Amino acid sequence: MNFFSYTKARRHEGAKGKAALIQGALVFLFCIFSATGVFAAPPPWTVADAPFRVVVRLLKAPEVPDAGVEINVPEFGQTRADLSDLLLTDRDGTPQPLARIGRRTGGRILLLAQKLEPDTPYFLYFGGNKQRAIPDWTPKVSLLMETRPAPSILNFDSLQSLKNAWAQSQEAPGGGFVSMIYQGGNPFGPNMNFLTHYTGYLRLPKAREITFYTLSSDCSFVVINDQEQFGWPGRHSPSISPTALSKKTVQCAEGLVKIDYYAAKGEIPPEERLEAATVFGWQKEIGFEAIPREAWVHPGSSQLGGIQSADNRTVPLVNAHVDSFVGYAGQWYYETKFEVRQPPQPVPWEATWTFEDGATVTGSSGVRLLTGREGQTLQCTLTRDGATLTEPFRIDVPDRLQRASINDPNDVNRYLAMILAEDASKLTPEAIRARLLLLCEFGSDQNVAKYAANWVERNQNDVLWLTVRLAAIRSRAQSDPVQARQEFMNLLQFLEPVTQKIYATELATAEIDLLVFCLRDADAFGRLGQISWLNSGNDLNRIAKIRIGDLHRLLGHYPEAATQYQNLGSKAKDPALPVKDSAASIAIRDLLDKGFNKDAQTKLTEWELRRPMVKFDSDFLLLRARTLMAFGRWNEAQAELESFQKVQPDSPYQIEAQFQLARVLYEKGSKEEARKLWNAFAKDYPKHPLSPQALEWAAKP
Repeated sequence: MNFFSYTKARRHEGAKGKAALIQGALVFLFCIFSATGVFAAPPPWTVADAPFRVVVRLLKAPEVPDAGVEINVPEFGQTRADLSDLLLTDRDGTPQPLARIGRRTGGRILLLAQKLEPDTPYFLYFGGNKQRAIPDWTPKVSLLMETRPAPSILNFDSLQSLKNAWAQSQEAPGGGFVSMIYQGGNPFGPNMNFLTHYTGYLRLPKAREITFYTLSSDCSFVVINDQEQFGWPGRHSPSISPTALSKKTVQCAEGLVKIDYYAAKGEIPPEERLEAATVFGWQKEIGFEAIPREAWVHPGSSQLGGIQSADNRTVPLVNAHVDSFVGYAGQWYYETKFEVRQPPQPVPWEATWTFEDGATVTGSSGVRLLTGREGQTLQCTLTRDGATLTEPFRIDVPDRLQRASINDPNDVNRYLAMILAEDASKLTPEAIRARLLLLCEFGSDQNVAKYAANWVERNQNDVLWLTVRLAAIRSRAQSDPVQARQEFMNLLQFLEPVTQKIYATELATAEIDLLVFCLRDADAFGRLGQISWLNSGNDLNRIAKIRIGDLHRLLGHYPEAATQYQNLGSKAKDPALPVKDSAASIAIRDLLDKGFNKDAQTKLTEWELRRPMVKFDSDFLLLRARTLMAFGRWNEAQAELESFQKVQPDSPYQIEAQFQLARVLYEKGSKEEARKLWNAFAKDYPKHPLSPQALEWAAKP
């Protein structure tokens, strides 16, 4: 049974906030000292010594009445540490039974009301540093997940050691209600060195024997009706065969069955990246499954209205939530939106948002891409008329979060736009590296170079580091190929011999591209021949020989280029050649249109390896120029388009080449010349599919 096969797609199930960070809205509110009222005719203020209250209404009643109704309240520094100031009343001020579950990570207060009537407002009063009595009530708390930091020394083989460590922790637990015990990582803090405790009740319609199992990393222990039953002690991966699962058959009575599930996760070595995992399930007729949501007792839910102050002043709402996420190369990315909601007023509050990854954003709203494998804290500072209100809170990720896709160009472009809007100089090295992962795969070399300038990492053992350095060199080559060549030589001198050997293909390919497509160095033929000889037996041998032909072509030596290509081609005649070329062209165009630029680049390489002469009798050079444009390699793209015009002046694809050449000139700064080409294009070819785009580009500033 492989836990990761599922958690990679859905990192953290539940926690009404997070799944490794997976959907949800965290809201916290600040008191704003303004004379504007929130309600035209507010109900009477029945708790005179409470400065604040929040309106609470029932959203969904619990299926098991003893589970209560969850009230999840934002905390902005106005409540007592023991929450004894919290008092729930009806409209007339009559106190209602309320269980104070606790204060949670990110400034949240978790409560359970015994009962809320439909379509009826209730009022939760708080603040003033006053203790307030409430009617006694003990709910069936379910299904609550709590986490705490683990001590530096912990025995993973004993339930009692976990209980002792939990009791000795001085930190308030992170926690929230979840739908089931099926978690990857820690929704409420770091993903290693933490303890977990689930508290809940199963609903059984009739008495029966049940074979329960646990699957975890690291240890886990199961307590049923306050009796320890079994566990999976030790430190280990969650991956295990079904026959080796830690399980036990237990006779369970009809009704509610109390479950306590304890787990611990230790240090994760960098080379292993073994996620924390907790799964509690049972055996069915056809196999094993995590106990589903509908089998657990869950509290009802409530809806919070406006926060009011005793003098009827306005309280704005600060909201941050995760809209979507995507996973790539072991990293998680979260599209996060944040805003301050405040009623119209002459002087609005100004907001400054300070993120854990180093970014600072000003404005009443915004959107950012957060990265990592854990939740993050965010601090919002409101200022107005000399007054300042500051409060941190935590951004978690709820279940049922929309998943973006790296195979959807719209999603990729949206995520890249968020990255490029950042001030990379303010981000932490970890945040920069996470963004570079996406930029190297889906962005242009200029995009990568922008972030590389702020990434001080010089770790040769990190494959991303070399990829970033080469992208920055290619970007430099578009404006100053001589300087780019020098930077490349400096890079070679910096690299250890063993690193040069490991990345020999990448380094040789980069050098070839610099010599041929950027410098067009007439003295490079000898070096190309040397690279070909040094790589006999692999594709780089043939690529280097093809590049000799490319260098002849770019220098205007067309007969020599044709001879070189022909010598590398197959001598046998292939009647299906036109069909194969057409299929390759269609496939590459489709990839480029959909934004799969690296796939298009791979297909182009396969095409020229199969038939180098394709550059003289197809649209290969046009498609290569388009691919280079997608990576921001504008100088190289211009050279290929101009070469295409010379070697195939009568090609029907010259019309499209004119459009693409205008785009290259525009990006290189020759905007007036580009506009002339686009206007001429639209005039000469009014029915061409690209004509509307030509007019749009011609109108751009």
